[in-house]
Amino acid sequence: MQLFEDDPMWAMKVAEQYLKQHNSDLLPVEAYKEGNVWVVTISIGLVDKKFRKVIIDANSGKILRCS
Repeated sequence: MQLFEDDPMWAMKVAEQYLKQHNSDLLPVEAYKEGNVWVVTISIGLVDKKFRKVIIDANSGKILRCS
């Protein structure tokens, strides 16, 4: 089963929902596909901005890694 594997907006929403569990101020920056995974960059924080990369399996929607 494929879940919107060619839709970067879908990948950004998955990453945003995952990070909202512990952060409130989020802004998706970019999403690009590498093979069968999405790499999503999200900005966290209003003043002291940090960036997180979330790796998502394009077929299952499973979060593989967050750094």
